[in-house]
Amino acid sequence: SVQTNEYGEDQVTLSEAETVFANVNRGTPSEGRTEGREEETTSLTIVMRTSAAEGVTRDSLLRWRGDDLDVQGRTSNPDRSGFVTIEATRVR
Repeated sequence: SVQTNEYGEDQVTLSEAETVFANVNRGTPSEGRTEGREEETTSLTIVMRTSAAEGVTRDSLLRWRGDDLDVQGRTSNPDRSGFVTIEATRVR
C-alpha cells in the first residue's frame, strides 16, 4: 500500500498476501559492485500453480527464505498444464 507522509512523499508499505508451495531452482550467484558497495545477485526459476500465481506481475515482490525477489517475467508451461514459471532475481 502507498501512503503520503507529512512531507508529501509516498511511503510504500509491503504486506504478505499469502504463502504458497513452489519449486524453486537457483542459478549461479554473481557478485558485482553497485554505487560503491558489493552486491550478490542470484537468478531463480519458480514453478507454481497458475491459481497461486494470480496477480503476480513484474511489479510484484516475492519472498523466499527471508529474501525479497524481484519478478523479471512470467510464462505459462505448455508441457505442464496448470503451472506457471516465474523468473526472479534476488539481490543481497
